[in-house]
Amino acid sequence: MAIKTLPLHLIRQIAAGELVERPSGVVKELLENSLDANSSRIDVVIENGGMELIRVRDNGDGISKTDLTLALSHHATSKISSLDDLESIITFGFRGEALASISSVSKLILTSRTVNQNQAWQGYTEGNTSEIKLKPAAHPIGTSLEVMDLFYNKPARRKFMRTEKTEFTHIDEVIRRIALSRSDVTFSIEHNGKFIRQYKAITNNLKDEYRVSTICGIHFMNNSVRIHCKHDNLFLHGWISIDINSYRSVNFQYCYVNGRVIRDKIINNAVREAYKIFLRYDNKIAYVLHLEIDPDQVDVNVHPAKHEIRFYQSRFVHDFIYQAVINTLKNSALMNSELFFQIPYNDILNKYKNIHNQYEKPINLEHVSQKKIRTKSNDKITRKKKLFDIPQSTLIPSISSSYQINTKIPLFFSKIESFGQILKIIRKNYALLIRDDILQLLSISNAERYLKQVQLYPRKNELKFQQLFIPIKIKVTKQEMIILDKQSVLLNIIGINLQKQDQYVILNKVPFPLRNQNWKILIPALLQYLSNIEQEVSLSSLVQWLSYHDFSEQVHWCDSKVVTLLRELETFCPKLLNSPPSDLIKIIDIDHVINKLNYESSKRR
Repeated sequence: MAIKTLPLHLIRQIAAGELVERPSGVVKELLENSLDANSSRIDVVIENGGMELIRVRDNGDGISKTDLTLALSHHATSKISSLDDLESIITFGFRGEALASISSVSKLILTSRTVNQNQAWQGYTEGNTSEIKLKPAAHPIGTSLEVMDLFYNKPARRKFMRTEKTEFTHIDEVIRRIALSRSDVTFSIEHNGKFIRQYKAITNNLKDEYRVSTICGIHFMNNSVRIHCKHDNLFLHGWISIDINSYRSVNFQYCYVNGRVIRDKIINNAVREAYKIFLRYDNKIAYVLHLEIDPDQVDVNVHPAKHEIRFYQSRFVHDFIYQAVINTLKNSALMNSELFFQIPYNDILNKYKNIHNQYEKPINLEHVSQKKIRTKSNDKITRKKKLFDIPQSTLIPSISSSYQINTKIPLFFSKIESFGQILKIIRKNYALLIRDDILQLLSISNAERYLKQVQLYPRKNELKFQQLFIPIKIKVTKQEMIILDKQSVLLNIIGINLQKQDQYVILNKVPFPLRNQNWKILIPALLQYLSNIEQEVSLSSLVQWLSYHDFSEQVHWCDSKVVTLLRELETFCPKLLNSPPSDLIKIIDIDHVINKLNYESSKRR
């Protein structure tokens, strides 16, 4: 088949498919354009979940008559003009694709007026194929965009849209997320001619608290602690909840970088890992976090929808957020809650040791390009300075000066023992520990095995099961089917639920400690083991066999994962602390090495 150049209208529709997935994506792009235009009020009108009409009206700077036609063209923008601008983006938009992509899959009316014009001008386009004709219109200073019959020329995409209620819920969530970051802007929402809600702009000192309580609720504000940390060009502020039982989803996890709504794995992981130190259970957490960072140190040109970013120093950002959250939780008065672990003090040292020293000296950015930003006007320079001109009175001292690890063990740590402090992971499967000035070598795989043995034994409470989202179907022989019938009671006790279906068995649920195993390999191996045993299989022998046979993906062990493993081992197997098995921990004879060194040194004198 010959290679052909695609027609222009098809290219535009393909590009629009990457940017505009559903009506909420249109609303997001239009709201960001309004905020870039310095609007203080934005009104959103929706009809039929956004499929029939989306109207966004603001009181921003507006678009001049000469730029009105150009605004609907591809790759036309006032935000950037050079490669240097692209490397230091401080606006929401910069691609110059939003309006053109939206207009290629809808009927669009753009009306705008600047402060220097006596009247407004209006342009209309349908599918971005017709010529845009301008005509005078009545409109105050600002811009109105009406998007009608979304995806009218893409029936395949329109067919996959959800119900009107679902699509409006997505739109409402987009507005909520953007409104959380801009408490100085009024947002109003109307759906099918009915006023839904309004987020009023607040100008006093408590504007952020008021906006967060309005969107997240009074319960969130009353059960959260303020986080406020600054180091070099990193500034983290917001709220983190300590009422973890109230949130069963991630709908209350809001994250912003330089005011931009983002979904970033690094930030989410840092917060989750920090909470793991204190939480007794694996509950959902809620937070509203704003991270302000030098625009030179972040790349927002990653995804067409601009909800993903890349940090040039991702590890530094991760550790900064991680320590800031730990510090805030540790200093909160609610640390005595029963929902938080009474953890060994060495656990905290293990968690802190890799990141504490990083903040003793300024960040090293020598390898990062430090090009001078060239802008068309002084507005961008002013806005960039404003981003970091935070009154010192509102900040706590930087982490390096304000936080020091207290070497005096708190009272509730005094009676708790631990395996010690982790120094280093050696040869992927061993951890070097120090406890009471004694060096020890821990076998990580054996520690995992001992923990698995304890967890697989049913306690007073029933063993936790993991229901499989997709049941596993495994073919078995007649002899294996007889063995399964014989051992079905024992397998059910430890949480392996197998149902017969002709020549197959269906695995519906598995023990929670073995949830990561490859059961398509484990089940045949288990049946082979059961068939080779002539006498009756006991629960202890079955648990021991399962703990020794690991068919999961190989774990890449790091300090934080080993700390979590040891914490669970200390909780479920406290007897191992005083009398660890010989295959778990070996004491390193440091005295022998010191004597050897002294002997070699004396020979050279």
